[in-house]
Amino acid sequence: MSWKADQIYTKPTPELIAYLKTIEGFVDELFLVDNFEGIRFDWTRSFMLSDKPNENSYRKHTLPEGGLLVIKPKLYKTGYDKDYKTNNFWNKYKEYPTEKWNFIDSVSSVKMDLNLDLTDNQLKLLTFLKSLNEKFNIPFLYYYCVMWGGDIEEEYTVVLDNEIKVYQYDYETKKDLELIGNKKSELSSTVLQTSFKYLNLELPTWFFALHEGSFDWKKYHIKK
Repeated sequence: MSWKADQIYTKPTPELIAYLKTIEGFVDELFLVDNFEGIRFDWTRSFMLSDKPNENSYRKHTLPEGGLLVIKPKLYKTGYDKDYKTNNFWNKYKEYPTEKWNFIDSVSSVKMDLNLDLTDNQLKLLTFLKSLNEKFNIPFLYYYCVMWGGDIEEEYTVVLDNEIKVYQYDYETKKDLELIGNKKSELSSTVLQTSFKYLNLELPTWFFALHEGSFDWKKYHIKK
């Protein structure tokens, strides 16, 4: 079974949300996650939403104060979503075009020697996120991951926080790395754990509740 993420994480400031609502392509793609009630999988609820310790409690994590703003997440419709109204929501968001970032207007290019195999639209997105970081002075995480059968085939995060940081999972060596120019440095934690620290989110393990396919994003959708 495949799983993919191709999305942005940042802090949910009112100023940023108001600004993104003025941009077609972002206006109806904003999700403010400030609790874990959207977890529907019983296995995950058993330790994430319980104060009673069990064998998986070491995976439990919290959210940053104020929650997370998630922009254009990859959504999955599951067996939990059977009623008509819910299906309307999931049918709208479950499929994105091959180039989901191609709506972004051209912006002044920024030299980015990231050593990643990125499309022109991804580079355009990252330039735009850099401008948002400078405008609102908050970190932005662009996270991309492709998994098949539980194994990571490709994973990286580009963090824009006054400077640009690149973290990548190396499929061949099975190591999590920081890319600095042409140099690679092994991380002491996973790509996701390392990246989320910029948003004051500490993950004790690789597990992140919002990346479960059954997560109920509809609860957190910011309406137009």
